[in-house]
Amino acid sequence: MTEERQDGIVGAYLARADALELLHIRLGHMPYQRIERMIRRQIIKGYKLDSKTLKALLRERCDVCIRSKKVDAPHKGQLPLPKTPWVNFSTDLSAAFDRPSLYGNIYQMVIIDNKSKYVWDYYLKSKDQAFDKIKEWLENEIGLLRGRDNSNYEIVLFSDMGEANSRKVIDICKEYGVVKQRTGGYTPEHNAFAERWFRTNAEMSTCQMLQFDLPENMWEDSRRMATFIYNRVPPTRQTPGEEWLSPHEKQYPTRQTMDLARLQPFGIPCWVYQKKPIRDKGYSGKSDKKERAVKGRLVGYNDSQGPLHVKVYYPDEGVSKWHPEELLVYADAMTEIEKTSDKPKAKEMESKPLEYFKPMVGTRHTDPEDGITYETTEVKTNKQGYIVAYRREICKGKPVGSIDGPYHILTKEKTTPPT
Repeated sequence: MTEERQDGIVGAYLARADALELLHIRLGHMPYQRIERMIRRQIIKGYKLDSKTLKALLRERCDVCIRSKKVDAPHKGQLPLPKTPWVNFSTDLSAAFDRPSLYGNIYQMVIIDNKSKYVWDYYLKSKDQAFDKIKEWLENEIGLLRGRDNSNYEIVLFSDMGEANSRKVIDICKEYGVVKQRTGGYTPEHNAFAERWFRTNAEMSTCQMLQFDLPENMWEDSRRMATFIYNRVPPTRQTPGEEWLSPHEKQYPTRQTMDLARLQPFGIPCWVYQKKPIRDKGYSGKSDKKERAVKGRLVGYNDSQGPLHVKVYYPDEGVSKWHPEELLVYADAMTEIEKTSDKPKAKEMESKPLEYFKPMVGTRHTDPEDGITYETTEVKTNKQGYIVAYRREICKGKPVGSIDGPYHILTKEKTTPPT
């Protein structure tokens, strides 16, 4: 077997590191250990990763994570929790952002369930809108809860922001059986759940913005996306005696959420299919200039109203629109990441047809990551058009265990070109 063919075989299995790195980026630069834990518990399906791959990525370190999350000292404290969701809530308002968002907002407001950690986030043009947002939350969430469960137990809402301590807010909270309690001003530890969430949300958003070097006025969409991911991922710590569930699963046990394996990175370029009535606008007859797809950037998801919908921002028009997810085609994430990365670009190789890799079947090789010898059992093209390989572990000279795979056969050399 030629040296080039051997490099192709090894490259097929190096794709596992790329898969983990891409999942790390898709989930708002979530820590690798937490991702691996979710994969092992089948919360995220379709990935097969090992600890050696994880350790290699931890040693390499993520540049975007360091730039976004570095602190002088970690937080090690624990906070007392209520026993069930829908009992205690905290709310807070951020400081004003330096630049308005695409929608003209400059404040972020949060309401968080202190037990489930589920978050409702709102965006305001002025602090005066805080009352309207609290009223909206009471009507849409607490009002429905009272009607759904016919419950009348006391609900407590903690806050230290002055806008939430007005007589109007206190009175409307009473209408829904919510007791408004004020925490000490300029004492963040009294409202620690909301304060800690603001930091987590800011770190995730900063990672997303830096990953594709996005304009600063996209911060609102970035923070909304970070909240969407946060609500659908189990927390770092598991409460003893309880299942390891996401905030969404704790808050709404009967509601379905999207498969996180389908998640794409915030800001990735995408193309949206244009249906015939849209393509025909501005034309009185046939034309070969009608575009069947329009390019934009993914800036959000919505899985709360049936089929998954994706929010796409169109820079040329300066507007965002929601579309069914099946109408979208995404750019290759790793290629887009390379464009904005400081790492030297990989040297391109000539693409090879499927027949070129067929002789791999039956050959054996040692995986450079785990040191185990494998035999390639099958090479084929998957539904996405990628050439993938399957393998089985070799023990005492014979294939054993279940088939492992698929793994992409990379068409790029894993070497850095000389400088």
